[in-house]
Amino acid sequence: MILKLAIGTGLLGAAGAVCAATCAPIAVGSTFSNNTTVTSATIVVATPAVPEHCRLVARIRNAEDGLSNIQVEYRLPGAVQWNRKLLGLGNGGLAGSFQSTAQATAAVANGYATAQTDTGHAASANATWALTAPGDVNEVTLTDFGNRSIHLMTMVAKEVIQTYYGSAPRLSYFQGCSTGGREASREVQQYPTDYDGVIAGAPLIAHTRKQLMAAWEMQQFYKDPAATLRREHPALIQDSVMKACDALDGVVDGVLDDPRRCKWDPQELLCSGEPSASCLTQPQIDAVRRIYEGPINDAGEQLYPAHPRGLETAWTNWLGFGSSGTGSNAASALQTFRYMVFLNPTYDIFSFDINNPADVAAIDNSLMAIAGHATNPDIRPFIDRGGKLIIYHGFDDNGFTPYVTIDYYEQVEKILAAHLRPAGNPHAAVREHARLFLLPGVDHCGGGTAGPDTADWLTPLERWVEEGVAPERIVATKVASGRSRPLCAYPLVARYTGSGSTETADNFVCVTGIGEGAGHGEGKGK
Repeated sequence: MILKLAIGTGLLGAAGAVCAATCAPIAVGSTFSNNTTVTSATIVVATPAVPEHCRLVARIRNAEDGLSNIQVEYRLPGAVQWNRKLLGLGNGGLAGSFQSTAQATAAVANGYATAQTDTGHAASANATWALTAPGDVNEVTLTDFGNRSIHLMTMVAKEVIQTYYGSAPRLSYFQGCSTGGREASREVQQYPTDYDGVIAGAPLIAHTRKQLMAAWEMQQFYKDPAATLRREHPALIQDSVMKACDALDGVVDGVLDDPRRCKWDPQELLCSGEPSASCLTQPQIDAVRRIYEGPINDAGEQLYPAHPRGLETAWTNWLGFGSSGTGSNAASALQTFRYMVFLNPTYDIFSFDINNPADVAAIDNSLMAIAGHATNPDIRPFIDRGGKLIIYHGFDDNGFTPYVTIDYYEQVEKILAAHLRPAGNPHAAVREHARLFLLPGVDHCGGGTAGPDTADWLTPLERWVEEGVAPERIVATKVASGRSRPLCAYPLVARYTGSGSTETADNFVCVTGIGEGAGHGEGKGK
């Protein structure tokens, strides 16, 4: 999923003055750095919502070995309409196509030149593109997917803009969610001069470690058939969680403002008679408990943080119930293990063992981990040049646990606090450069039962970069219900004032939550 939360009033606006776009002086065959050749140059006809503009498609071969096959798309509004800004857009899943067309055209309507890429390979049912043959990783393609494609897309975008408009972009922004959040994070860490402001949503910063978690959690529910939940059980578990913990934040609304405060134990659902949809057997209870604890090996090492409580109904999608390995997490783990880690197209994720050091080492030492992970908390080069970073994550994300993002952000704080050496509150100083926003009750890049999941992230970032106004709170809405809530800069949380409707953000204030390092497992992301 890409940018489901990122599109709001910052991208939607009047088309502005009419100025017919043309692609000259760029045409098919035009070349740019990094062995880039334009393969398509067309005029996109205006619609009531989007002005006429130039759409370029190009192939980047890279300047190192010329073996890449990175497809990129650039959309360029007319010179009068251009706001002198570049917006790079991220991918989702395993990429493989231009996935952000709706976001790109909306951005063009607001004056942005945009860039997106397939990351160097064509989409396929399996990640076979990551192998040249069983046992042999495709180093070029996996490196492009891991980090190089976004960087080269950005470098060439700035050259294209210079050629087309006669001037470079005044400011450059990037936004993405999921894989796009990983791409955003890697840009900040490895290529700090590419963008002035970055939005990293639900960032998959430790791709292979996340797949360790996915394989392990499937084993908890499916290796022993007695532990497999019925399809009715996730809703039963979520109802019990809400009865125990919903009121902890002062409002009974089907949302936990901070799942870490909830310590509900599934033992209360133990069947007193025959197994049924309204109770759990002991093996099922034990499996659920382990999911709330996360993968811990026999040596007591937490290999990845746990799932949060509060949106167990999402387990039907992510974990799957009814037959072994049907969940989205298992499918993702299978692709990663077969084609990026163990390089064996027949590898069975149920053979993976968290207590086997060789299995864990294979995950951490894979090219995907080296080229694609975005876990370096030292972002000093980015913030020293004035860069601003907004990170957001659904607090009930059952695809990529938010606790990884919280761990990472706290590591960033420690490094930047020491670097900035503020006289006052070190966290306050850090938050002048990087801020984290958690969305209670929200799943991966959006969704969930009751938590407001739609927000405009770009406008606050623009104000931060261009006006120096850091976002204290960002209002999110649940479109279906109309509910709105403020999203507070971590570690603050929203609290009801005690008067007015609990469905309206205006009646909530940001207050200190339970704070950093709050018992969700330190995780490990190499």
